[in-house]
Amino acid sequence: MSISYINTILDNLKTEMETCITPGNFYNTSPMIERGAVAWQDTDGKRPFIWFVSTNIEYEETLSTTTIVIIDVELHGYADVDGYGGSDNMMKLLKDLEYFLLNDYSEPMNLVNCVISEGGVSEEVGQSGFMLSIKVRSEFNTETIN
Repeated sequence: MSISYINTILDNLKTEMETCITPGNFYNTSPMIERGAVAWQDTDGKRPFIWFVSTNIEYEETLSTTTIVIIDVELHGYADVDGYGGSDNMMKLLKDLEYFLLNDYSEPMNLVNCVISEGGVSEEVGQSGFMLSIKVRSEFNTETIN
């Protein structure tokens, strides 16, 4: 299997998030989107911010020329605290991301779990964020992929 197929899926995820998650599309936020790990300090002046990485890729061969690929993706969101308990901006970003995945994202996927982390450092430092794990499932023809 060509790695270009996986890259295409992940590049499309980034492009679709950039296109869809904007206040003009009835969302609350317009985040910066990045593929690859991004440290909190690298998002200064760019928050709200969503970055994502693939953590595992599985292939399921079928009896035909079709192969199923399942990509585990971790999506991380950063938002500045709002000064009123810290998490309103983060929760808006998380809500927008969940809505996108369930309504606007074009690849078949399953929402696996959501671990919200507001804290540790929160209000004093001004940090809030979350991590959301998903599985993206796609099929490809092994005879035509390059």
